[in-house]
Amino acid sequence: MRFRWLLGVFILVSLALVIACSSHPSVNSTTIAGMAFTSQGAMSVETWQVNLSNGMLTQVGSELTTGANSMPVAITFTPDGKSAFVANKGVPPSGTDSLATFSVNNDGSLTSSGSNVAAGGPSPVALAVDPGGKFLFVANEGVGGISGTSSISVYAINGSSVSLSSTTPTDDFASDLIVSKTGNFLYVTNTIGAPPMLQGEVTQYSFDATTGALTKVLSYLTGGTTPAGVTMNARGQYLYVSNFGSNNISGFSIASDGTLSPTPKSPYSTGTGVGPRTIVGNPTLNYLYVAQYTSNQVSGFLISAASGELTATTPIAVSTGFQPSGLAIDPTGVYLYTTNLGGATLSGFHVDHTTGALGPIQATFTTPGQPSAIALH
Repeated sequence: MRFRWLLGVFILVSLALVIACSSHPSVNSTTIAGMAFTSQGAMSVETWQVNLSNGMLTQVGSELTTGANSMPVAITFTPDGKSAFVANKGVPPSGTDSLATFSVNNDGSLTSSGSNVAAGGPSPVALAVDPGGKFLFVANEGVGGISGTSSISVYAINGSSVSLSSTTPTDDFASDLIVSKTGNFLYVTNTIGAPPMLQGEVTQYSFDATTGALTKVLSYLTGGTTPAGVTMNARGQYLYVSNFGSNNISGFSIASDGTLSPTPKSPYSTGTGVGPRTIVGNPTLNYLYVAQYTSNQVSGFLISAASGELTATTPIAVSTGFQPSGLAIDPTGVYLYTTNLGGATLSGFHVDHTTGALGPIQATFTTPGQPSAIALH
């Protein structure tokens, strides 16, 4: 009898452990992806699990501060998904520009890696990590309206910690950046000239594989104004820039030496969309999406595998919450999410693999105030 009683207790305890673990499965599974997004209003970061069978979200872990008097504006993960970094703009009078660093737990929740790291330049606005996970590149927009204050900082990554290696001046008013999928190249979007010109530009750098140090190669005009975001297609053959001021998208072919040349018919109209901001390429398919900040939409495009030319999906756009700011797609390329800065919501969509068209999976998910940047892994 005693053996049966002990066996019964063992089974009950085992079942309890299984249930407890299954309530928040590992993001390393094939059915769960990890998501993190920042809130400017709450000065915090939240983590959620994405169910890859239906796109629904479940919050994991606690909401974490990104720093006192710090407005989080960008977030990224390392390629292995084990570390996350957040760029903060200091809020006057006592806030300072900084980077918050986190380790990623098995369920996708975050743990702070310690005190924030000082920013390498004024007003950090964008982050990118190289495919090898060695370097964190930070675009520093510069002091508002003052030419010559924009820069790119390079940090060495050591686990979930970073240390500043170098800072390189860049052309005026950097807004975003991305690392090539092959070769050691970094591309930075800039706004150059004085109002009302505000010409768009992409600056190409090479970086040292050992130190991450940058060397400027060339700059290219986008043919649009006030570039806001930059992305690549899944294979890294083409680069695209969203031009916030001129409501269009510029496309470039990437040569083996990293140099750029315009794709056919570039730049491309965003149709009824107004204020193209964050732009992402589908990680598995030849589709491209851009958040239309002013018209509260996401627009979709098919990427020609042969030329990089863009063709609008049907329909070209779907509605989001108010002021979509951040945009991200899960690693399988099935689900797309926007953080809606003005609406304190998050919108989710399913990607039709045949047409690239987006369909809603749920109207909205409620978030803390002013959700800004978002990243999935």
